[in-house]
Amino acid sequence: SGDPTRRSAFENVDYHFKTITTKGVLPLVNAPKQTVTLSERPHLPNRPANVKVGGVAFGLYEMKNLSNVTITWANRNRLTEATQTPKWTDASASVEPGQTTKVTILRYSDRSVIGTVTGLTGTSTVIDRSIFGGELNTIIRVTSVRDGLESLQGHEIRVTLA
Repeated sequence: SGDPTRRSAFENVDYHFKTITTKGVLPLVNAPKQTVTLSERPHLPNRPANVKVGGVAFGLYEMKNLSNVTITWANRNRLTEATQTPKWTDASASVEPGQTTKVTILRYSDRSVIGTVTGLTGTSTVIDRSIFGGELNTIIRVTSVRDGLESLQGHEIRVTLA
C-alpha cells in the first residue's frame, strides 16, 4: 500500500518494498529497507496536450508536396494542475513563468535530430518544409521547456514528405 503521511521535500524516509511472486507477498519483516530523500514536487514542465500536425493527432501525417505544416497544441501547467489532470482535449492552460514549447524533428530510422524550433509561445506554429532537411520519413516531437528543463514526456506524430 502507499504512504498516506504528508511529507516535506528533502525529508529522509524509510520504506520497505515487499516483492510479490507466484508464492505470495514477502513479509514486511523480511522486506529490505530503503532510505530515500524526497524531492520537491514534480519539477519538469508538463508536456503539451492535444498536439496535432496538419490536423492529425495520432498516427501518420502525409505532407506530400506542401511547403509548410501547422502544428497546434494545448499548454499544460504543473503548478495549477496539481489536483486533477485535465483531459487530453481540454482547453489550453496558462503556462508557468518561463515555459515555452519546443518542436523537434527526428529522422524516423534512427531518431537522430534533424532540426528544432524552440522558444515557442502560444499554441501553434508553422514550420517550413526546409526544416526536414530532405528527409522523407520523420517524426515531429512536441515538448515543453522551462529554465532549461524539458518535459519528461512529449507527443510524437510521424510525418512523411513524399
